[in-house]
Amino acid sequence: MNNTKINAKLFPNWVTGFSDGESSFSVSLNQNNKCRTGWQVVPAFVIELKDKDISLLYRIQVYFGVGKVQTIKNKGHAVYVVNSIKDICNIVIPNFFLINTLY
Repeated sequence: MNNTKINAKLFPNWVTGFSDGESSFSVSLNQNNKCRTGWQVVPAFVIELKDKDISLLYRIQVYFGVGKVQTIKNKGHAVYVVNSIKDICNIVIPNFFLINTLY
C-alpha cells in the first residue's frame, strides 16, 4: 500500500459527510464474569466498505489517529472500527461537533 496515498490529508467536512452516509455507532452488551456487573459494554464506531476501498479506511484511521482496519474475509468487505469509549467520546464525536461550529 502506498504510504503517500494513505497519509494524504482528508478534510474534516469530507470525513463528516462521508461518515453521515457510511458509518454507524452501536453499543453491545456482552456477558462477562470479570466485570463487576457481569456485563461488558462495548461501544463501536464503524465504517464498512468493499475491500477494494480499504485504502480509504486506512486514510480515515490516519485522520482520526485511533481505531483499527480489518478485512472481513468471507464477505469481501473491510471495516474501520473504534471500540474505545474514550476515543469515541474524545476524538470521533467531537470531530462532528467541530464541523458544525465552523459554519
